[in-house]
Amino acid sequence: MQDQERLGPAERELEQALAALRPASAKIDRDRLMFLAGRTSARRRSRLWQCAAGALAVALAAALSAALYARPAPREVERVVYVTVARPPAVPAEAPAAPIATPEPGRWRGEPYYLKLRDEVLAKGLDALPAPRGPAAQPGIPDRTRFPLLRLNDLLRGEQL
Repeated sequence: MQDQERLGPAERELEQALAALRPASAKIDRDRLMFLAGRTSARRRSRLWQCAAGALAVALAAALSAALYARPAPREVERVVYVTVARPPAVPAEAPAAPIATPEPGRWRGEPYYLKLRDEVLAKGLDALPAPRGPAAQPGIPDRTRFPLLRLNDLLRGEQL
């Protein structure tokens, strides 16, 4: 400022014009710049570990293929095994064969009673039902309270109870 006395009118005009100027705002966004810098550095690091993982996978595949190819064939081992078998006792020829038990008439074997009874009722009707047993039963007269189907059958025939 000491030189202000030596400035000419053109220089003073230039000084005032420069003093009136204000710096323009920066066109660079600081947050955007930091984001781009971080993304670029992360991209370099991710490529490095991706390449390392790929190389390890290829090396592992090659090692497993080589181990599978170089594996020896399975050996076949033949063994002789002797087994002693006990002979059953001899049956005398004169011994008669045991009689085969036949089921009693009206009784069924090998299948539940209900299934046989159902098949007979379907084939022969309600007359295939057995006579009820017990103290309330009278010979020859079925107990209609124990067999409601007998009552239904009588009603269908038109009989009165």
